[in-house]
Amino acid sequence: MADQSQVSFQQRDNSTLVVCLSGAWRLHGGLPSTALLDQQLQPTARVHDVVFDAEKLTSWDSSVLTFLLQLSE
Repeated sequence: MADQSQVSFQQRDNSTLVVCLSGAWRLHGGLPSTALLDQQLQPTARVHDVVFDAEKLTSWDSSVLTFLLQLSE
């Protein structure tokens, strides 16, 4: 499905990681793995701030909130 939930990452500067959410986020469609964020936050990374860009979300339900709660853990 071309419009499924997707997450990607961009380094804004030396200390800011941008988490980009895109597509249609629906609980029945499954959620991206939170392990992807863990890979971005390795001990060698100097990330001090994490910001979210949801500009490319086409639709969503509580799956986005569920994903964000999982990330915060």
